[in-house]
Amino acid sequence: MLVDLQGGTPFNTVMSIARGRQVYAITGMNVPALIVAASERDEVPLDVLERDVASAAREGVVCVGDLIKDLNASTYDEDEDE
Repeated sequence: MLVDLQGGTPFNTVMSIARGRQVYAITGMNVPALIVAASERDEVPLDVLERDVASAAREGVVCVGDLIKDLNASTYDEDEDE
């Protein structure tokens, strides 16, 4: 099950029905996680899908400032090589 926000109604509903059951759910969805969920849903077991989706969600959150620093550093390194 995919839910958007921890503490929201869908999340609370999952938590209320999870007692005593094997439930696979991800909260804190984002687009990378959704893509993995859609592309792997019929290909892997649910426990693997749950881990893959959570991993994609974490990897999909990136600080743009860090990307800019990395880009500037690589551009600076290229200028030094010339």
